[in-house]
Amino acid sequence: MKIFRSPMPGVIVSVSVNSGDQVVPGDTICVLEAMKMQQTLKAEWAGVIKAVHVQQGQQVQSGETIVELE
Repeated sequence: MKIFRSPMPGVIVSVSVNSGDQVVPGDTICVLEAMKMQQTLKAEWAGVIKAVHVQQGQQVQSGETIVELE
């Protein structure tokens, strides 16, 4: 299992995946807003989304789990 974590503190603007979705490197996982700038977070590995741990509008800290991949 691989864990996709937030690279910095911020607010989740949108989530582009659901449990069971197949992703490949480069697919958008979510959009994170930090310091008034939006950053698109992209998958680093291929796999199937096992669990989504965030939702739109949620505040996240650096290192916090966003999704788990199988």
